[in-house]
Amino acid sequence: MEKILSNEVKNARFERVRSLMKERGVDLLIAGIRDDNIRFFTGPYYRSLMSDYILFPKEGDPSLLMGALGRTYLLFVYDRIEEYMWIKDRKLLTPETIVGDINKFEASKGTIAVADLSLLPQGMYQLLRKSFPDAELIDGADIMVEARKLVTDEDIKILEKTADIADACYEEVKRITKPGVYDYEVIAAWEYLAKSKFNYEGALVNIMGVHPFDPMNGTFHPTVPRMIHFGDQVIFEITPVYYGYTIQLARQVAIGEDKKEISELYEVTKAAHRAGVEMLRPGVKMSEVNKAMEKVIFDAGYLPTSVTKSGPNGHAMGFSIDAGTFTNDNDTVIYSGHVFVIHPSAYAKNWGPGKPSVFGPGDTYLVTESGARRLTHSSQEQAVL
Repeated sequence: MEKILSNEVKNARFERVRSLMKERGVDLLIAGIRDDNIRFFTGPYYRSLMSDYILFPKEGDPSLLMGALGRTYLLFVYDRIEEYMWIKDRKLLTPETIVGDINKFEASKGTIAVADLSLLPQGMYQLLRKSFPDAELIDGADIMVEARKLVTDEDIKILEKTADIADACYEEVKRITKPGVYDYEVIAAWEYLAKSKFNYEGALVNIMGVHPFDPMNGTFHPTVPRMIHFGDQVIFEITPVYYGYTIQLARQVAIGEDKKEISELYEVTKAAHRAGVEMLRPGVKMSEVNKAMEKVIFDAGYLPTSVTKSGPNGHAMGFSIDAGTFTNDNDTVIYSGHVFVIHPSAYAKNWGPGKPSVFGPGDTYLVTESGARRLTHSSQEQAVL
């Protein structure tokens, strides 16, 4: 069994968090709710169900409290790969275990930071307040935001592998997608490819069947079989997860023939995509990137997503599928190591049922000091299958 991330990466992450805790006078950090927070501490082999909590003290070893009672068998599975698990103290989440561990870490009268406090379930909040009335409970979201800025060469290597899976899946769905094929056949093809050639954890692939003049046609999936027809526009949003790392590749393809209205819109989204990528560099705000993309769409005489309210032009990725979306009011500052997918959409001015729209090409980028580095490499040209 291969060690995907070294102990050096684990130690660097833990030291980074402890440094941030010390700066803020925090005695104990409780990280949970968000998958990316949990993944940061557990390493590549732990599969979070987003109902877990990490208790990370200012000194000593952290503990992992699993909140999914129906997955208790995982505790035994992880025991069998103990040398690969970053957190050795693993137990079920109960009122007794979380109170007991907080007392063990001597934080009952100290400062406890919760990442993210705004997402903490009311029951858990009340338990902490009642059990530790003398503790100061603060939001620790900023600690995790700063900690996740640590991106190592080992992290980048896994991201590159994840991108390779997305590119391979896209080539496979292009091979099989044609009139008369059902959606579940397409999904089965890329699942077989990914699982037979890559040791991948899983993937979310949205397949949206869009008639050229009916953008409201929605998403379909294996539980609602649907046949692909001549003249359809099909959107593939391929989102593989590989050892806890997530990237995305999005493409809209034409089935049998293209339409002039769609081709024109698609070219506009490609130009908007390029404008967004040019802005992807450290120090730039996500809102500035979004405005650059939307300006291209407005200038071409079409409507962007901020007007149609139909989805973002992209979002941050890495440890989760969506770590913050591009909007005109999201002033998150981009940093070196940030990972984003860019996928702008454009809509006819009188958009609605019966009017054309395009979900533009989407690729994942790693932000470096010199700009954006593309991780997915499939052609951005609209394929006609």
